Amino acid sequence: MSSPNENIFRFGNLLVALARAGVDYAAVGGVAVSLGGFVREAKQG
Repeated sequence: MSSPNENIFRFGNLLVALARAGVDYAAVGGVAVSLGGFVREAKQG
């Protein structure tokens, strides 16, 4: 299983590739929250 940091890094690479190719995109939901720099914790239990 990938670590959260590894997943964000891979997603960041995707966003860079889209931007370089001139593709319009929008980040929504938990991805947008993470990219905005907010910590989003999940409760276990």
